[in-house]
Amino acid sequence: MVVPEEFLHRQQPAGMPPHNLRLKPGAIIMLLRNLKRDIGLVNGTRMIIETIRCRGTAPRLLICRILTGSFQGRRVLIPRILLRAPEKKYPFAWVRRQFPVKLAYAMYGSQTV
Repeated sequence: MVVPEEFLHRQQPAGMPPHNLRLKPGAIIMLLRNLKRDIGLVNGTRMIIETIRCRGTAPRLLICRILTGSFQGRRVLIPRILLRAPEKKYPFAWVRRQFPVKLAYAMYGSQTV
């Protein structure tokens, strides 16, 4: 089965980041996968990007600071990982190597005025 590449780029299954993920230092992001629970890297953790490490032109590592939870203020490293789409939804295997994050457009603080 031949599937057009443009069709795959438009798909965004639950738990997968968008195909075209544009990140820059200072952006607030949300983690989409549990990576390491003992240091606070769990699904839904909000972070701010401090640095993006690259090899050549491709980004390889995000250096972030956690903004929420009991690990607030901790600096963490987010690597690119293999993300698989649910097999039940698509009749083919689908894998992307991406950062398991998406932009967090709105974030509410816990401070009271």
